[in-house]
Amino acid sequence: MVEILANFSEATGIYAFMNSPWGWPTAESIHFLGLCVLIGTVGVFDLRMLGIGQGIDYADLHKLVKFGVAGYLLNVTTGTMFLTTAPDQYIYNPAFQTKMLFMLIAGINMLWFYATTSSQVKATDGSIAVSNRAKLIAAVSLLSWSVIIICGRLIFGLPITGVSGVRRRTSGKLSARSERFPHLGSSTLMTVAPHAITISK
Repeated sequence: MVEILANFSEATGIYAFMNSPWGWPTAESIHFLGLCVLIGTVGVFDLRMLGIGQGIDYADLHKLVKFGVAGYLLNVTTGTMFLTTAPDQYIYNPAFQTKMLFMLIAGINMLWFYATTSSQVKATDGSIAVSNRAKLIAAVSLLSWSVIIICGRLIFGLPITGVSGVRRRTSGKLSARSERFPHLGSSTLMTVAPHAITISK
């Protein structure tokens, strides 16, 4: 899997872009922007279904969700760039694995909402509370995205576990992620094994 993702990154030019001076910072900035748009629309709609902002029309507020979808697509695009540039920093990482699990939960929860509850919620007057099912869906959504955000921050703060012996295909070079640590100097190589992060000079 690591080889497949790494080869895809190199073949598509993602690796070259991410290893440019502004590659990783640009992608990360877009990633956070997309996350802000997503939480600022979908998250607000979830809070409305939980009873916050009584009087605000559900259907009108739901119109903002399309911007949240756009933010999500930005996250998927930049997230793919992160993953394929440094695959073994992600796929063996328990924080990333947990993040993917809750993204799956959030996706299933969204499908559940649109299959069973969306029409009812949008037809509900803003002065009336939505059904308990809608509230449950909103709570699961907020919980899932909260865990996703936390795990995203923990990805580079937790030890990486996996099959011993795997090394990054980029060993011998300073990785794109390592550009975030200029104080280590150009002579410092950061490599990632499946079980630990090691820094050697």
